[in-house]
Amino acid sequence: MTGGSPVVRSLHGRTVIFTGTLYLDGKAVNRTEASELARRAGAVVSTNSRAKVGRFTNVLVRGESSTWRHGDYGDDEKRVAIYQAQGHEVAIIDASGFASLLGGGWAYAIRPSADALKLPARTAPYRPAQDEASPSPVATTVDLITATNAHNRFQNELAEYVLAAGLTPLRSTRPDAQFDLGWEHGDSLVIVEVKSLAAGSSVQQLRLGLGQVLDYKARLGKVSAILAVDSDPPEPAYWESLCADHGLTLVWPAVIERVLRA
Repeated sequence: MTGGSPVVRSLHGRTVIFTGTLYLDGKAVNRTEASELARRAGAVVSTNSRAKVGRFTNVLVRGESSTWRHGDYGDDEKRVAIYQAQGHEVAIIDASGFASLLGGGWAYAIRPSADALKLPARTAPYRPAQDEASPSPVATTVDLITATNAHNRFQNELAEYVLAAGLTPLRSTRPDAQFDLGWEHGDSLVIVEVKSLAAGSSVQQLRLGLGQVLDYKARLGKVSAILAVDSDPPEPAYWESLCADHGLTLVWPAVIERVLRA
């Protein structure tokens, strides 16, 4: 697969993940056998049979499963949809396509089902934040560029953490509530505002972040809200308590697991 091509022409050098039960020539092939066939064709296959689609995956081979609802092929397909929306080169093929590639042919890439991503209103799949290389209207000094890049890296790390937990990281498309990151939790939307404490006064950044999250929460209605900072906050007990009093969760790298408990 090259760029947006709908065709996968080779498995050579491609990182391959399997999902479901694979049938080749009418016979069920277990994950170990399928992995070995892919390796013989030059593919890169994890030794972990339960490996999931990640940002370095190129091909998802989709088998069959009686547990999948019609049109919903599980978490791996949803991950493909997320990564495709972010611009990553990753394709889905079925058993017949896999067999064709093993025989030196090619395979059509299958689009994720229309229901692979059911997004809340005014959201879209998350796009990784890009570092600033030179002064811009947002970052006009070297110090601000450094702080902006620290913010972006931490935000992207949180998105990867969310994705690794099997959730769909989202971004806002609302001009009046531009939260940095979000995902669905049950019937609620979780929103995250990220602040870098390297941007200046830690207290000033915490106050700014707290105000932004409260504003977004009021505008969006039924949401859970998180304020995430990229280093240990001053007086953590005080700021945790203050955030909790307003229905927010405060997280930083040392307590990152809280990001999934909001």
